[in-house]
Amino acid sequence: KMILEILIPISFIVTFLIVWFKTEAFEEYVTLLGGDKFFKVRSYRKNRERNALLTYHSFLLERYNSFFVRLATCPYCLGLWLCLTACLVVERFDLLAIYYVGSLLLYGLTSKVMEE
Repeated sequence: KMILEILIPISFIVTFLIVWFKTEAFEEYVTLLGGDKFFKVRSYRKNRERNALLTYHSFLLERYNSFFVRLATCPYCLGLWLCLTACLVVERFDLLAIYYVGSLLLYGLTSKVMEE
C-alpha cells in the first residue's frame, strides 16, 4: 500500500511534466477546444513560422514574462507545485520530498530516454 501511495502520485506528476514540456499536446488540445486565442497559441504559431526553433514555453517567457509564466515554464518549479498538490490530495505532507525527488529523477530519466 505504501509503495502505491508513492508511485501513483509520482507517475501522474511525471506524466503531466512530460506532456507539458516534451510534447505539443497542450497547444493541440487548446486549439481543438477553441482556447487557442486565450492561451496565445495563435500568436505563438505565427511567431514560430519565422523561427522554427521557438517553443511555446520560450514564446511565453519572451512575450508574457510574469511570475506565473516563469512558474509554468520551469520543470523544477512546476514539479514542486504539482508535488504539493499531490500531498494535499493524499493528505501526506511528509511525502513531499519523496514525491519531488522521485518525480524529478523519473522525469529526467524519461526525458533522456525520449531524446535517444
